[in-house]
Amino acid sequence: MVRALPEFKGWTVDERLREFRKVTYDIHGNPKIEYLSFDSEKGKQLYREYMRTAREEEKSNIDRSFEQQDLCHEIAELASGVRHLQYDVHQVVVNPESKEEWNVNINDVQRKILELQNSIEELKKVSSCKYSY
Repeated sequence: MVRALPEFKGWTVDERLREFRKVTYDIHGNPKIEYLSFDSEKGKQLYREYMRTAREEEKSNIDRSFEQQDLCHEIAELASGVRHLQYDVHQVVVNPESKEEWNVNINDVQRKILELQNSIEELKKVSSCKYSY
């Protein structure tokens, strides 16, 4: 499998060979390759910056992952609420105590279902969850 090496500040980072590489071209279009060892003074400094940036990006990715998990959990809870309300609608329709109570309850439950479904749709827009209700 071919894998592209990461780049940092215009340098290609080759951790296996422990070096940075940069290709530049002269006015005639001829390539010139610069090599910078991780062990050189400039290489050490550049590598420290690269690692600090990589750690910050990794932390940021982890934070985003947790945010996505939280959103997915919230979507699941809302969807569960929709299912419970749909069950409540069924119970009211099957066993209404009075026609008046049925109308009040059914409208209230339907409004709550719609609110939950709208909340789910809004959360799905900002998350990568594939949850359906």
